[in-house]
Amino acid sequence: MNTRTATTALVSLALLVGSTALAANSAMNLTTRVADDADAKKVLTGVIQSVSPSNNTFVLVTTETPEDNAERVTIRVNDKTQYTLDGEDSTMEEALKANREAKARVEDNIATQVNVSTL
Repeated sequence: MNTRTATTALVSLALLVGSTALAANSAMNLTTRVADDADAKKVLTGVIQSVSPSNNTFVLVTTETPEDNAERVTIRVNDKTQYTLDGEDSTMEEALKANREAKARVEDNIATQVNVSTL
């Protein structure tokens, strides 16, 4: 395979992967936002997508909107946030892992309680 053919194949593959990812996000109507005053004293339920300990945040994909469309919500935590993992007291490091189900109680834009399930 010559260089031009290899380059064309790589560009084609990149376009295919990019359009597939875009179509998947469009099909889910996935929006992205940060937990805010609208979430005050609310419990958000979903699946953890990612965790950023250095930023004291995690991203929860939830389907709690009125239209039942998925949302990607960035949730802030602090040193007072309490965690449980499968019903037992836990820590951020132990409990918050991608692809786990979670319920986060948000007050004043910070999660006060995060209950995580591995089941």
